[in-house]
Amino acid sequence: LFGMGWGVACAVVGSIAGALLAFWVSRLLLRERVRLFLTEHPRWSAIEEAASREGLRLQLLIRLTPMPSATFSYIMGASRLGFKAFALGCAGMIPGMFVEVYLGHVAGHAAHLASGTSEHSLLHTAVTIFGLALAVVVMMYITRLARRAIAQSEVQLEPTE
Repeated sequence: LFGMGWGVACAVVGSIAGALLAFWVSRLLLRERVRLFLTEHPRWSAIEEAASREGLRLQLLIRLTPMPSATFSYIMGASRLGFKAFALGCAGMIPGMFVEVYLGHVAGHAAHLASGTSEHSLLHTAVTIFGLALAVVVMMYITRLARRAIAQSEVQLEPTE
C-alpha cells in the first residue's frame, strides 16, 4: 500500500504511539486491575519484575520477541519502570515492524506473480524471496536470544532456599 519505506515508518509510529498510550492508560487508570492480573499470571509477573529491575536492556529484548505488545505495555504501565526507559525500549519493536511490512511487500509481489501482472525479473523475485527467508531466520534467532535472556532473568528472581 505505502511501499517499504513509508510502510515501515507508519507501522513504527503507530505501534510506538499505541504502546505509549497503553502505558499511560495503565499507569493512570488501570494500575490496580493490572496488578490483580499479575497476581493471577505468575509468568507475566516474573517478566514484569525482571523488566522493572533490568530496565532498558531486558525491555528491548522482550520487544524483539513475538510477545503481545499491548499486554506488555499495560504491564509496564503498572510497574515501577519509568516512562523514559519504557519509551526508549519501544525501539525494540522496530525490527518486528520491518519484518511485518516486508511480509506484506512479499505478499503483494506474490499476488502480482500469481495474477501474471508482475513486471519484475526472475532475479528480483529470487532476491525478494531470499530477503523474506533471511528476515524470518534473523527474527527467529533474535527471539531465541531474547527468550534465553528472559529465562535467565526469571531464574535470578526465584527465591533461593
